[in-house]
Amino acid sequence: MKPSQALPTDDARYLSAAEGWFELGNWNEAIHELEKITPTLRVYPDEPF
Repeated sequence: MKPSQALPTDDARYLSAAEGWFELGNWNEAIHELEKITPTLRVYPDEPF
């Protein structure tokens, strides 16, 4: 997936929820939301686009 492409809807919601929890200072809930993101989309690619 190229950086300019949007995340799938569910993954975008999980990321948004994680950001919200992080801003509230609740790291555990933020991590819980991040773990819901599709595993292949959780890592930064080794090769530049």
